[in-house]
Amino acid sequence: MALSNNQSPQSIFTSTQDEINIVASTTYEFEAQYIITGIGGSGKTISTLFALGGGASVTNITYTATSVASVAVPRL
Repeated sequence: MALSNNQSPQSIFTSTQDEINIVASTTYEFEAQYIITGIGGSGKTISTLFALGGGASVTNITYTATSVASVAVPRL
């Protein structure tokens, strides 16, 4: 998915894939891998946002991130 070079929130999913219905009082685990290329220069910020609706709330959340900078990006 191509994202714009700006500071506005952008969805990494298409509009038909960006919502799920969840059950109350249930634990969920999500795993994701983002391969982000084409970020030149310095001082860039990348963040992840989970937007909730319908009265949903988060009581506990943990993020783990690994960042690797390299001159050449391998092509898969």
